[in-house]
Amino acid sequence: MLYMADGSKKKVGPKALRLHHLHPDILQDILSRLEFKEAARMNILSSNWRRLWRCYQNLVFTRETMFSSGSNAIINRRRFIINVNSVLRHLSSTTVKKFMVRFKLRKPHSHHVDR
Repeated sequence: MLYMADGSKKKVGPKALRLHHLHPDILQDILSRLEFKEAARMNILSSNWRRLWRCYQNLVFTRETMFSSGSNAIINRRRFIINVNSVLRHLSSTTVKKFMVRFKLRKPHSHHVDR
């Protein structure tokens, strides 16, 4: 038995069950168990997933979660600030369970943090 997002029930065979058929609450729970980078990448799956990542509740912004290894530190400072600001602007979650920012910034970048 499959419970649809509109509250209806649908009987389906095992091969017919797909992630996009799951209720949004279940999808959000799945996303909450992923690292932020993976949760954000899920937006390519469908328009439903594109909206769901914005409800992500575990916000961890570090070099590891925002960039691939071996990236240029100087360029990444600017990209890190831009990316974090973009995520926070698009976030629609009213509840944040975890919020962490760990990244080496210099004094000229302090106004980005202090606002």
